[in-house]
Amino acid sequence: MKIYRLFAFLYLSALPAWAQNAFPQYNGEKFALIDAKTLKPLTAYKYESIGKFQDGLALSTSRSEAGKLQYSFLNAQGKEPILPTASRMFEFSEGKARFKQGDKYGFMDTQGKPITGTVYTDAHDFKEGRAFVKDSDKRPMFIDAQGNAVVRFQEDFNLVQDFKNGLTLVATLDQYSEGMDTNDPYARPTGKYAFFDKQGKKVIDLQNINEKINYASQLQNGISIVGAINPNYEPENPTRYGVINAKGELIVPLKYSFIEIDEMGFIKAQEYNETTYQSAYGIFDNTGKTIMPCQYNFIFDPIGNHRVFQKRDETVTDYQQYPDRYGIADLQGKIIVEASMKDVYLSKTGEYLELDTLMPLGKIVPEFEYQPT
Repeated sequence: MKIYRLFAFLYLSALPAWAQNAFPQYNGEKFALIDAKTLKPLTAYKYESIGKFQDGLALSTSRSEAGKLQYSFLNAQGKEPILPTASRMFEFSEGKARFKQGDKYGFMDTQGKPITGTVYTDAHDFKEGRAFVKDSDKRPMFIDAQGNAVVRFQEDFNLVQDFKNGLTLVATLDQYSEGMDTNDPYARPTGKYAFFDKQGKKVIDLQNINEKINYASQLQNGISIVGAINPNYEPENPTRYGVINAKGELIVPLKYSFIEIDEMGFIKAQEYNETTYQSAYGIFDNTGKTIMPCQYNFIFDPIGNHRVFQKRDETVTDYQQYPDRYGIADLQGKIIVEASMKDVYLSKTGEYLELDTLMPLGKIVPEFEYQPT
C-alpha cells in the first residue's frame, strides 16, 4: 500500500497543474478523460481531442454519426456542461471563450451564455481583462469582460497586440514589413510604434523618445526592446537597439547591434565592431544596470543561478588550437570560474564538468545541461 501511495504521489506530482484532477488519455483511436487520483476513465473513449483545462473546462471535439465535427466542454468530473453549436470554438481565457459562426466571432462565459453578439470580423482571447476585436467595418478596438468597447483607435493601425503589463503595443507598419510574421521575435517589422493603456490613452510614443526608432517589442517583464532599424543594411547607418521601461524611459541606450530579453528578464546586448568584425556581449538587469560589461565573446542563457560565458584567450594565436575559453558567473555577474576551460557542462545546482581532459572539477551531479557547442 505504501508503494502504491508513493507511486501515486510521484505520478500526480509529475502532472502539469491543469491536469491534477483529470487528464486526457489516448487508446490509439480516441481520447477519454481520466481521473488523476483513481486513474479510471471518467468518459468513454470517444473524443477526437481533449484540450487543457482552462477556467475548469477543457475544450473537446468528437464526431456525430454522420461524421460532423462537434464541440463540447468537459469539466473535471467528465460531464459536458456546455455543448456549443458554433462552427468553431476556442479554449477559455479569463472566463471567456471565443466562438465563430460563419465568418463572424463572439464570446461566451463559462455557463455557455453569450456576452456579445456574433458581430466581430476578428477576435483574440481575453488578456488582462481586454480582448482585441475588429468590428463589422474591420476597425480595431478592445472590449472589456462585459463586451463593452473600451478602447477605440482613431488611427488606422495594422498591428495591434494583446495587453501585457497593462499596455498594448500598436503600429502602422511600413511597406517593407507587410506580410512579415509579427509573432516572430526575430522578424522585427518596422513602422511607427506606440503603447496605449487600458483606457485607450497613448502613453508612449516611440518617435518622441527618438525619431529614428521604428521598432518596438511587446513588454516583457516590464521592458521593451526598441530599435532604429535600417532595412537596407547600409554600413554607414547600421541598425541599433536599446531598451525602454513601461514609463517610456530609455534604460539601455540605442547603441547595440542586437538585444534580446530572456525569460528571467535579463537583457543580453551585443556590440559589433564594423572594423574588426568582432562581437562583444554584455548583460543588463531589467532596470538597465550593468551585470556583465560588453567584453565577452558570448554569454549563454542562465541555468539555475549561473550562466556560462565565453572569452578568447589572446595568447593563443593559432586558431586551430581553439582559442575560446569558457567560464561561469552567477546571476549578479560575479565570476565563479574564470574563462580557462575549453568546454564545460553546467548543472542547475551550480556544479560543473570541464571537458578539456574529461575529468570532473568539483562535485558532479548526474543531471547536466550542455551549454557551449
